Amino acid sequence: MITDIEIDKFELIESTVIKVFKQDPDLIDMEMLAAYEALSRLYRAKAQAKNLSSKPRLNEKSQKLYQVIAQAIDQKLATFAEGDERYLEESKIFASCLRRLEKSVKMWTRKHGRQGYLKFICGFIK
Repeated sequence: MITDIEIDKFELIESTVIKVFKQDPDLIDMEMLAAYEALSRLYRAKAQAKNLSSKPRLNEKSQKLYQVIAQAIDQKLATFAEGDERYLEESKIFASCLRRLEKSVKMWTRKHGRQGYLKFICGFIK
Protein backbone atom coordinates (compact mmCIF):
# COMPACT_ATOMS: atom_id res chain seq x y z
CA MET A 1 0.00 0.00 0.00
CA ILE A 2 1.27 3.45 -0.92
CA THR A 3 0.94 6.17 1.71
CA ASP A 4 0.11 9.84 1.10
CA ILE A 5 3.68 10.69 2.04
CA GLU A 6 4.99 8.31 -0.62
CA ILE A 7 2.58 9.64 -3.24
CA ASP A 8 4.11 13.09 -2.83
CA LYS A 9 7.57 11.60 -3.29
CA PHE A 10 6.56 9.61 -6.39
CA GLU A 11 4.94 12.71 -7.91
CA LEU A 12 8.03 14.81 -7.27
CA ILE A 13 10.35 12.25 -8.83
CA GLU A 14 8.18 11.30 -11.79
CA SER A 15 7.15 14.86 -12.68
CA THR A 16 10.86 15.70 -12.76
CA VAL A 17 11.47 12.72 -15.06
CA ILE A 18 8.70 13.83 -17.42
CA LYS A 19 10.25 17.29 -17.74
CA VAL A 20 13.53 15.69 -18.83
CA PHE A 21 11.73 13.24 -21.15
CA LYS A 22 9.87 16.11 -22.87
CA GLN A 23 13.23 17.77 -23.53
CA ASP A 24 14.77 14.51 -24.74
CA PRO A 25 12.16 12.19 -26.29
CA ASP A 26 14.88 9.68 -27.23
CA LEU A 27 15.39 8.85 -23.56
CA ILE A 28 14.87 5.15 -22.83
CA ASP A 29 13.82 3.19 -19.76
CA MET A 30 17.25 1.66 -19.18
CA GLU A 31 18.76 5.14 -18.80
CA MET A 32 15.99 5.89 -16.32
CA LEU A 33 16.68 2.65 -14.46
CA ALA A 34 20.39 3.43 -14.14
CA ALA A 35 19.58 6.84 -12.66
CA TYR A 36 17.03 5.37 -10.22
CA GLU A 37 19.49 2.70 -9.07
CA ALA A 38 22.21 5.28 -8.42
CA LEU A 39 19.77 7.60 -6.65
CA SER A 40 18.49 4.74 -4.53
CA ARG A 41 22.05 4.05 -3.35
CA LEU A 42 22.59 7.75 -2.65
CA TYR A 43 19.48 8.18 -0.51
CA ARG A 44 19.98 4.89 1.33
CA ALA A 45 23.40 6.23 2.31
CA LYS A 46 21.91 9.59 3.33
CA ALA A 47 19.29 7.78 5.42
CA GLN A 48 22.17 6.18 7.34
CA ALA A 49 24.03 9.51 7.63
CA LYS A 50 26.78 8.19 5.35
CA ASN A 51 28.48 9.62 2.30
CA LEU A 52 29.01 7.58 -0.84
CA SER A 53 32.69 7.12 -1.51
CA SER A 54 32.36 7.25 -5.29
CA LYS A 55 30.19 8.95 -7.85
CA PRO A 56 28.00 6.72 -10.00
CA ARG A 57 29.20 5.76 -13.47
CA LEU A 58 26.36 6.78 -15.72
CA ASN A 59 26.02 7.66 -19.36
CA GLU A 60 25.25 11.28 -20.23
CA LYS A 61 21.46 10.92 -20.22
CA SER A 62 21.36 8.91 -17.00
CA GLN A 63 23.71 11.42 -15.38
CA LYS A 64 21.42 14.30 -16.34
CA LEU A 65 18.41 12.45 -14.88
CA TYR A 66 20.40 11.67 -11.74
CA GLN A 67 21.38 15.31 -11.25
CA VAL A 68 17.94 16.77 -11.94
CA ILE A 69 16.11 14.29 -9.70
CA ALA A 70 18.70 14.61 -6.91
CA GLN A 71 18.34 18.39 -7.07
CA ALA A 72 14.54 18.13 -6.74
CA ILE A 73 14.81 15.71 -3.81
CA ASP A 74 17.52 17.75 -2.10
CA GLN A 75 15.33 20.85 -2.31
CA LYS A 76 12.63 18.95 -0.40
CA LEU A 77 15.17 17.68 2.13
CA ALA A 78 16.62 21.19 2.60
CA THR A 79 13.79 22.00 5.01
CA PHE A 80 15.50 19.69 7.53
CA ALA A 81 18.99 19.85 8.99
CA GLU A 82 21.22 17.22 7.43
CA GLY A 83 21.63 14.38 9.90
CA ASP A 84 18.47 15.40 11.77
CA GLU A 85 16.10 12.50 12.53
CA ARG A 86 13.46 13.87 10.14
CA TYR A 87 16.07 14.31 7.38
CA LEU A 88 17.18 10.70 7.82
CA GLU A 89 13.57 9.44 7.77
CA GLU A 90 12.69 11.45 4.65
CA SER A 91 15.84 10.16 2.93
CA LYS A 92 14.80 6.62 3.83
CA ILE A 93 11.34 7.17 2.32
CA PHE A 94 12.86 8.60 -0.87
CA ALA A 95 15.19 5.59 -1.11
CA SER A 96 12.25 3.23 -0.69
CA CYS A 97 10.26 5.04 -3.37
CA LEU A 98 13.21 4.92 -5.75
CA ARG A 99 13.50 1.14 -5.22
CA ARG A 100 9.81 0.75 -6.08
CA LEU A 101 10.30 2.89 -9.17
CA GLU A 102 13.17 0.64 -10.25
CA LYS A 103 10.76 -2.30 -10.18
CA SER A 104 8.18 -0.29 -12.09
CA VAL A 105 10.69 0.56 -14.83
CA LYS A 106 11.58 -3.10 -15.22
CA MET A 107 7.95 -4.20 -15.40
CA TRP A 108 6.82 -1.54 -17.91
CA THR A 109 9.90 -2.11 -20.06
CA ARG A 110 9.15 -5.84 -20.20
CA LYS A 111 5.50 -5.19 -21.07
CA HIS A 112 5.84 -2.30 -23.49
CA GLY A 113 9.41 -1.99 -24.70
CA ARG A 114 12.22 0.55 -24.52
CA GLN A 115 10.06 3.48 -23.44
CA GLY A 116 7.25 1.58 -21.76
CA TYR A 117 7.78 3.12 -18.33
CA LEU A 118 8.34 6.64 -19.61
CA LYS A 119 5.21 6.55 -21.77
CA PHE A 120 3.23 5.02 -18.92
CA ILE A 121 4.05 7.79 -16.44
CA CYS A 122 3.34 10.46 -19.08
CA GLY A 123 -0.25 9.22 -19.01
CA PHE A 124 -0.57 9.99 -15.31
CA ILE A 125 1.57 13.02 -14.58
CA LYS A 126 1.39 16.21 -16.59
